[in-house]
Amino acid sequence: MRAVVRAGNVTRTRLLCAAGIFFLLFGASGGGPAVPTPGAADWMGYQLFPVRDGTIQLSGGNLMLQYTDDSVDTLLRIPATITRTFNSATGTWIFNFQTTFLNSIFVDPNGTRYDLTGEGPGAISGSIWTLMDSTHIRTRGGLVYQFDPTDGTLQQIYWLNSSTPYMRFTKTSGVITNIDLCVALNSQCAAKFTINYSSGLVSTVTNNVVSATAATYSWQVTQGLSQITLAKNAFEYGHSLPGTRFTYTQGQGSVQPAPRTASRCRVPRTRLSPSAST
Repeated sequence: MRAVVRAGNVTRTRLLCAAGIFFLLFGASGGGPAVPTPGAADWMGYQLFPVRDGTIQLSGGNLMLQYTDDSVDTLLRIPATITRTFNSATGTWIFNFQTTFLNSIFVDPNGTRYDLTGEGPGAISGSIWTLMDSTHIRTRGGLVYQFDPTDGTLQQIYWLNSSTPYMRFTKTSGVITNIDLCVALNSQCAAKFTINYSSGLVSTVTNNVVSATAATYSWQVTQGLSQITLAKNAFEYGHSLPGTRFTYTQGQGSVQPAPRTASRCRVPRTRLSPSAST
């Protein structure tokens, strides 16, 4: 049997490879090797090469790994999730609830950094985001993120056409410890996740819908970088599975983790019952 290869796919693959080699050698501006940058902005497009659990940015070489450890359905029509992202450009992890916007610097949930100094309301170039004002940024689809004007932490998430229902993020001692879903302003709120810390780092997350542990994390601090060494999602913890271990290798200004796991398990989503209100 003769194998048939579509010429269009071959051409596309060759173009992608050529573009990747160009970006690696000369960077996006053609002025020398690009510097690794965290995250995955929309404009990067074909620069992102898929690998297990993430992508490698061909321009600069940032390795981005992303894991969703638990997910809960909400009346907001999007789930409340505990998602963490590693960027080798910074050598650190960021949780989706740790997105910030302060002094014109916006760091999105996957760690992409946008300097909006001097920018007015409107679409943020090369991204899915739109700047609304000094405390509000929304997605292209109309999901609004509201930030605390004093420290830039996330306060609420809601749809542009209605401020309720909304996802509420509550702080204790300067860090987000509770994620709730409210159907009215500051009332009729149901707890979704409780986030616990040890030495300032996320240690465990509790799924309040089912009153069970959603995730656990062990950390190391090396050369000022806080890095996860062992993570267990809701399924792994509930079934006493080993979880995922990470080791790190320092190289060329970035840290590359090597995930090792004995279990590759899909994270179950906690779904609302027909009688649930939030």
